[in-house]
Amino acid sequence: MWLKKDERIDQLYANDVKIIQSTNVFSFSLDAVLLANFPHIPKKGTIVDLCAGNGAVGLFIANKTKGNIYQIEIGDLTLHF
Repeated sequence: MWLKKDERIDQLYANDVKIIQSTNVFSFSLDAVLLANFPHIPKKGTIVDLCAGNGAVGLFIANKTKGNIYQIEIGDLTLHF
């Protein structure tokens, strides 16, 4: 896997998720891990993550549901990646 010079791979070992993060945009941290474990996640249906940043919360909950997860982010820098 080739990374850009401003990117790194961060891993959440609890659910074996790896995320490529850039130092130029929002990166997930402990708050995303806590948010992913806070809400009730339905087994099916639709989940919408507003202000999704780099999508970490959606990735962390993806194995808890068979429903669709929509992640919405309008940040200018995030849209360019």
